[in-house]
Amino acid sequence: MKWLKNLFVSNVDVEAINNEGRNYARTVKIACARKDIDATERACSDLFHYLEWKEPTVTAPKARQLIGFLYHDIGADCRGVGLREFAERAYHRAISVLLSIRGNSKLARSQIAACNNQLGLIFFETAQRERAVPFFDKAIEIRRELSTSYPDDAENKIYLAGALCNHGHVSRELGQNSSAHSFYEQSLELIEKTIPTCDCGCRDMLAEMISHSTNHPHWIFTAHQFRRNVELGLSYLQKQKSPDKKSEQNEAP
Repeated sequence: MKWLKNLFVSNVDVEAINNEGRNYARTVKIACARKDIDATERACSDLFHYLEWKEPTVTAPKARQLIGFLYHDIGADCRGVGLREFAERAYHRAISVLLSIRGNSKLARSQIAACNNQLGLIFFETAQRERAVPFFDKAIEIRRELSTSYPDDAENKIYLAGALCNHGHVSRELGQNSSAHSFYEQSLELIEKTIPTCDCGCRDMLAEMISHSTNHPHWIFTAHQFRRNVELGLSYLQKQKSPDKKSEQNEAP
């Protein structure tokens, strides 16, 4: 009957973390919506301390996964209001907790990829471009593994395209234009293959409606944003090439 006891404890842990953790998370969301940095930092600290208190006592995979997801949410909220150091700490904790779960679920692996991508963005935004590279590499690696295991998961493919685009940005900033172009082209090709085509545009309109109603971007809506980012990156590369060509023409004998 040990399995029954473990199941009961697991359900209790999940319910407790879901109720208590979500209450803390709700306070964070309210502070973020008000753009109150001090209140956001206090609310994130409270949630962080709660999770650090619960984490050592929780062993059930579902409960630990929930803790990892809440750490990720702290990271997203803190990054959104500019608390980058706090966000970095939260994303690292999320990765650590999710990796500790035996037999990581598809959702957990996807969240680990998301955390790596977000850490790459934090370093990119703070001009620590070399530090961003391994995190984008890891995000791409995990997304590709998931794409192989779940070839029909369009959302994962779009987030893979996003990570490729981000790697293109950092490669461009590091002066590695050839690599940047390759990452951009891979990203664009993946987006074009994945976005469903519709002459009347109803799918795009539906995706936008879902995004607004759930306060979370639908992957089709996100795909269009990523495509614009790729096209912008490619246009920057083209602008960088133009002066070089002109210079070459002037120097030609």
